[in-house]
Amino acid sequence: MVIHFSIHFHTEWGQNLHITGSLPELGGGDPAKAVPMSYDRDGLWKKEIRLTSLEERLMSYKYLVKSDDGGAFYEVGPERTVGLNNASKDLFFNDEWQGNSEPATFLTAPFSEIFYSHEHKESTQMHIYSKELIIRVTAPAVERDSVVAVCGDSPILGAWDPAKAPEMTPIHGSRWVIHLPADKLGSRITYKFIKRSTADGTVTWEDTSDRVRELPPLKTHQTLSVEHSAAAFRIGRPRFTGTAVPVFALRTSGSCGIGDFTDIKTLGDWAAATGQSIIQILPVNDTTSTGTWTDSYPYGGISVMALHPIYANITEIGPLKNPGHKSAYTRERRSVESLATVDYEKVLALKIKYLRIQFADYGKDTFAEPKFLAFYHRNKEWLLPYCAFCTLRDHYGTADFSKWGEYSRYTPELAARLFSKGNASYQEMTFHIFVQYHLHRQLLDAAQYLHAKGIALKGDIPIGITRNSADAWASPELFNMNSQAGAPPDAFSAEGQNWGFPTYNWDKMAETQYSWWRKRFTKMSEYFDAYRIDHILGFFRIWEIPSRQVKGVMGHFSPALPMSYEELRDRGFDFDYARHATPYIRYRQLREMFGDKTDTVMREYLDSSQYEVFTLKPEFSTQRKIEDHFGPEHDDIKDGLMALVSEVLFMEDERQPGKFHPRISAQFTYSYRDLPEGQKEVFNRIYDHFFYKRHNDLWRKSALHKLPELISATDMLTCAEDLGMIPECVPEVLRDLRILSLEIFRMSKDPSRTFADPSAYPYMSVCTTGTHDTSTLREWWEEDRGLSARFWHEVLHENGEPPYYCEPWLCEKILRLHTSSPSMLTILPLQDWLSIDGSIRAQNPASERINVPSDPKHYWRYRMHVAIEDLLADKELTYNIRHINGNR
Repeated sequence: MVIHFSIHFHTEWGQNLHITGSLPELGGGDPAKAVPMSYDRDGLWKKEIRLTSLEERLMSYKYLVKSDDGGAFYEVGPERTVGLNNASKDLFFNDEWQGNSEPATFLTAPFSEIFYSHEHKESTQMHIYSKELIIRVTAPAVERDSVVAVCGDSPILGAWDPAKAPEMTPIHGSRWVIHLPADKLGSRITYKFIKRSTADGTVTWEDTSDRVRELPPLKTHQTLSVEHSAAAFRIGRPRFTGTAVPVFALRTSGSCGIGDFTDIKTLGDWAAATGQSIIQILPVNDTTSTGTWTDSYPYGGISVMALHPIYANITEIGPLKNPGHKSAYTRERRSVESLATVDYEKVLALKIKYLRIQFADYGKDTFAEPKFLAFYHRNKEWLLPYCAFCTLRDHYGTADFSKWGEYSRYTPELAARLFSKGNASYQEMTFHIFVQYHLHRQLLDAAQYLHAKGIALKGDIPIGITRNSADAWASPELFNMNSQAGAPPDAFSAEGQNWGFPTYNWDKMAETQYSWWRKRFTKMSEYFDAYRIDHILGFFRIWEIPSRQVKGVMGHFSPALPMSYEELRDRGFDFDYARHATPYIRYRQLREMFGDKTDTVMREYLDSSQYEVFTLKPEFSTQRKIEDHFGPEHDDIKDGLMALVSEVLFMEDERQPGKFHPRISAQFTYSYRDLPEGQKEVFNRIYDHFFYKRHNDLWRKSALHKLPELISATDMLTCAEDLGMIPECVPEVLRDLRILSLEIFRMSKDPSRTFADPSAYPYMSVCTTGTHDTSTLREWWEEDRGLSARFWHEVLHENGEPPYYCEPWLCEKILRLHTSSPSMLTILPLQDWLSIDGSIRAQNPASERINVPSDPKHYWRYRMHVAIEDLLADKELTYNIRHINGNR
């Protein structure tokens, strides 16, 4: 069998078209091994492969463009999948590039698999006729009560009678296909695609001119496949609403001190009853590092693949067999369930205790299930290192693998040895595999339950991994372990944030076409239809903090273009290393900072070789040394010394000595305050250019090297968390890649406006009243009376004094402002949905806060104060939310 691929695509200089697919001849599914095509003429690219034996019955493939600089971008939508037939001699695929226009968004899973789903086949079967013409068209967002047909001049195509036009078959990915006998069509056909209602026969024609196709003569056992990348139906701009809530916050009649995966189904019942289409959750990966409440931080995963055991439903595995265990579980469950918030340590201990009991009772049966065997073989690449990590973590009593002696460096042989039946660790390894399988099964079941109700599940992809994680242990070459990721100062934290995560070694990841990321996204797509990329700005540039420092304010962007001595001086700044790049410490500032403790500070922590000019003693010269000396707790002297370390205007780049980054927020330092006025003006010009203009092209290219690879790995809908210090290039890249932006009224992206206007949001966006990192709507209203008064007058256009509290009617007014916005998705925090009902909402708005970003030790323990079943039973609340959603 010979397969002939051809496609028209106009490349730019330095670009070449490639094809990647499941067959070994197409790279075996590895984009790094994608096969180059040959340029013919007039934008036509061709590739021919010859199959000597048909071991694979299915062939999937996709086109991509590779650039000489290492970049790549792909078609949108899922791969084409065709069923091959041994009888075929020649297959001719005349394809069209699946472009990234706005309608391409509707090729993603929420639309193709849920909102506009049709019962479909997974592949196009070849050789239905011995001489065959196949017409394929991509037609997303076709209403459920409609079908696509092809109507044309041939009698086989209905002779332009839409009632007689043959119906096309829906294929995965919003593609429609029809098989026609080529020998009955002649040498030329003219046709259009139509939508035909199955209810009343109403016909919608394409809004385009007739399609004309010259047909070459085909020999027996030859197939010609003609593809159209888009049917010209007007889609419009449909909009959908949803709820954002962490899984741990859910409460149902069956909960066990924390929400679990099965509770998502009950939430789905409520979402469906209130007219919603999306449920958004926080990360659900395993974070078990210390076993204490500090592991409640959902963005601190020890694995980007493994799910958290705390979200397992114990009895969903099977009924507890021992009567004593059953009664004890009932008693312990009631105890933790009676708490207003999550007791993380108590709940985790309870879950692990009963998971071990269930493992003893159901392990053997589980491992005999065909579905388990399929799960194991599909996931063992990450599953065995993760299970080995957990086993060794518990054995050594620490997740810091540098303290594991001979096991401190991972090898595949190590995992295989631990998993061998004769090894003492075998039982523990199998326990963790058992737990991951049941977590997988329960989350998958929840997702499928939502789909049946027309609801999409949106996940959250954390930007980082923890330093002591299975990923860092198994693949240390992919991370910069001597750096820390974080965020610059913003509305959440005046000192910036230090997440403690190692930064990514992007150059190493690029060597395999970012396969680590692609596998991660592919795994998440088993459960999620859409995802939020946490801190998407990190794919443009990450805020990198040297390991010797602690505060986020001591970081810098990476990649970046630091400035040399010569450049700084050429720009008019009289740069002096000792004055501007080492801590600026003078006597008068010590008095202001330390007061009556100044003499102690000067004596114990500082040196001086010049009158009233000081330096930090070598043992306190970095924030890390200061932290190690004082410990993590708050201390006035410690905090002051930390601030002294940051008294610099420039920081030397660790990888490029002799080049410097302006320190973020340097204008608030004593060092800046004491500059001559002329030098302040020069510094401000350098600062503004460096942070807002200098890197735009660099960061745009950086993002375009990474994000297309990730997005193309799945058909999930991609949503950005694009808050904070946003470079000019970000909106353009999000627009080009069809990534939805995040819009929050109190975080205007226009620096000239205090509030964003929901009525002016772009369609390609997610609109919300707040996130897990912000206060709830009610708490925000009470935080700053001046700010809420301005919102009352400027956004709501109300007169008089604003209400002291955010009353239910006011909450509803603000919610309606959001559900009537142009945004594709309006996803509101659960707390804000409930705020419209004075009888159901929590009494204290502060109790509903999920996270305080300025507190790196925050305990993530919020839970709903009411069970979801009670929300379902509240007909008035259900009606009111449904009525608010009527705007969508």
